[in-house]
Amino acid sequence: MKKIVIIAVFLVLIINKFSVAQEEEKNEKKFEKLESLYMDEKYEDCIYKAEKYIINEKTKRYSEPYLYLSMSYYEISLMDEPSIKEDYPKAFKDALKYAAKFRKKDKKNESYNHEQSYFNKLKKTAVEQAQNYYKDKNYKKASYTFKEIMKFDFDDYNVMFAKGVCDALSNNESQAEMSIDTSMTHLYKNYENPNYKSSEITEPVLIDAFILYSDYLNENNKSDSAKATISVAKKFLASDSKIKKQYDKLFVPKKEDKSEKQESKK
Repeated sequence: MKKIVIIAVFLVLIINKFSVAQEEEKNEKKFEKLESLYMDEKYEDCIYKAEKYIINEKTKRYSEPYLYLSMSYYEISLMDEPSIKEDYPKAFKDALKYAAKFRKKDKKNESYNHEQSYFNKLKKTAVEQAQNYYKDKNYKKASYTFKEIMKFDFDDYNVMFAKGVCDALSNNESQAEMSIDTSMTHLYKNYENPNYKSSEITEPVLIDAFILYSDYLNENNKSDSAKATISVAKKFLASDSKIKKQYDKLFVPKKEDKSEKQESKK
C-alpha cells in the first residue's frame, strides 16, 4: 500500500512539473510577440499587449512584460511628435516606473544583466535630467529622479550620495543623513579596492555632489565639515580638476586685495 502511495505522489509531482514547464514554454512564446512588436518599433502596440500580461493572473509574475513596458515608454519619451507627447506626457516617468517593477520581478537578475545596454541608456537619460534639475536649484526634483534610478540600480552609490546631497539642499535632513551615511560607507569600500572602477555615467554627479555639499556646509558655518568632505572627495577623485579647484577654494587662503591692504594700513 505504501509503495502505491509513493508511486502516486511521484506521478503527481512529475505531472505538475511537466505542466509548469509547458506553461513556462507557452508564456515564453507569448513574450516573443512583445519582442517582435518592440523590434518593429510598434511601441504603442507593445505597451497595449504588455499591459494585458501584467493584469493577467497567469502572467503578471513574469518580468518580461514590465521590461518591454519600460523600454517602449522610453522610446516614446524620445519622440518629438506633438500628438505622441500629448498622448504620453509621462512616458519617461513610466519608463522608470516599470524598470523598478521589472527589477522586483527579475529575482535572479538574469534579464537585467542581459539588458544592461538598455538600463545604461535609461540611467544616463535620468542622470542628465537630475543634473538639469540641480543646476536650476530644483533639488527636490533632482532627489526624486535619483531615487527612481536607485529603484532599478540598487548598487550605484554615486547616485545615492547625490540624492542625499540634494535632500540636504532641500532641507530634508533625515533622508539626507541616511543616504549620505549609507553611500559613504560603500564608497569608502569601493575606492579602497584597487580594482574598483567608478561608473562613467554617474561619476560626474558624484563630483558635482561633493562640490555642492562642501559649499552647502561652508555656507552654513560648518567649514571644518566642508573641508573634511572635499578632502574625502580629493582622496577618491584625485585627478579630477573640479575637485582640485574646490579643494583649493576651501583650503588655500585668498590673497588680500591691494586696496584691502591699504585700508588696513590706514
